Amino acid sequence: MNDKDSIRNAISRNEGIAGLCGVMVLAGLALEIYWSPDWHLIVANTLVALGVGGEVWFGRRVLMKSARLDAILEKETAVANARAEEAKKRTAELERFTAWRRISSEQAAQLIDAIHPLASSLDLLVEYQSGDPEAYFLWVQIVKAFQRSGVEKVRGVSNSFVGGFTPFGLLMAVAPEVNGDSIHKALAEAIGEPPVVAEIDLSTHLPRNEVPPNLYIFIGPKPPPPMLWAPKSEAKAGA
Repeated sequence: MNDKDSIRNAISRNEGIAGLCGVMVLAGLALEIYWSPDWHLIVANTLVALGVGGEVWFGRRVLMKSARLDAILEKETAVANARAEEAKKRTAELERFTAWRRISSEQAAQLIDAIHPLASSLDLLVEYQSGDPEAYFLWVQIVKAFQRSGVEKVRGVSNSFVGGFTPFGLLMAVAPEVNGDSIHKALAEAIGEPPVVAEIDLSTHLPRNEVPPNLYIFIGPKPPPPMLWAPKSEAKAGA
């Protein structure tokens, strides 16, 4: 039993005792009126009895109405709190979809630890979607993580998928001689979304008149929120 229930039980018990005391007073006045020979005293005691009786009766009604009002207010408060919690969740969800992607210090440390064993063998090219400041912000964080892990061959530039689709999120391609599983897993944990693994021949696809990379990462725009489809019943009703 919590403190609220204990207080309610105490109030109910005291209300019962107070009502019993009121009945005892009324009983005593009734006896005094019945046995009194003086009509003045009878009138006075009758008025007192009516006053006490009215106080007990209407006091009980006030307490009952107050308890009912408290129950209504408690229910309305619970509904308001539930709506506030739902609004808080929706706000947090909206902030999650609109906030820029960010790699925390802890996630960066985990990413660096995962890359470090492969650092000396990596030749990395990291691109980000042209004209997208959010993608550039993430590009800076990823480049720094690879550099801090010991990768010396890191190149980066903006790019656009001209004539094709622009991939959302991260796209990753790995040369056959590189084991990219650990890098893929570390990037997925750091960004919160697994990179899409593309089957690209890096030796011919991305030379850029330079030595081809053996690890390629493209940072596309942030993925949009999932599309919520209305149930069939709602769709029919709307139609």
